[in-house]
Amino acid sequence: QPYGVESHLEPTLGILTASPHVTRRDLIEGDGRYPLLVITENGNEIRDPGTSTVLKPAIALIARMKASDVASSWAMEGLLYHLVCDESPKMKDLRKRFAFYVCPMMNPEAVSEGYSRSDMHGLNLRKCWKKPDRTKTPQVFHCKKLLRRLHRAHRLLAFIELAGSVSASSSMYLEG
Repeated sequence: QPYGVESHLEPTLGILTASPHVTRRDLIEGDGRYPLLVITENGNEIRDPGTSTVLKPAIALIARMKASDVASSWAMEGLLYHLVCDESPKMKDLRKRFAFYVCPMMNPEAVSEGYSRSDMHGLNLRKCWKKPDRTKTPQVFHCKKLLRRLHRAHRLLAFIELAGSVSASSSMYLEG
């Protein structure tokens, strides 16, 4: 089933951002097309439990680099609900110890317009990471900027892209 911006992503974000564990930001300041969720226990992204100086390690997650990666959106939605809504001791501990930075859909315009591999400029976003263009691929440019900032602060523990595909012959697979 299709996973659209208006039909699925925005309603899901509306539910999740009501949680005290979630802070919604823009990946690109002032540009609401690329939501960035910061998920931690009770919204405390900065301080490690029990200290006043140590920053929490960060785990960054992205999905939907290609519009055709519908499976990655469904997987990301499940992961987000688990990270935000699961109140088990293990999940609470994860949120206390780490700050999760999540951009659930990196290519929303292409999703809305029905593109497959490319963005609105005809570019494959996965091939733009080496030298992203601030104008043509702003989401990659600013995501890389965020990753660098987290890395310089010695906070970036992991960067994971959820990618998925569905085909008649292979059922479904996920990479991350």
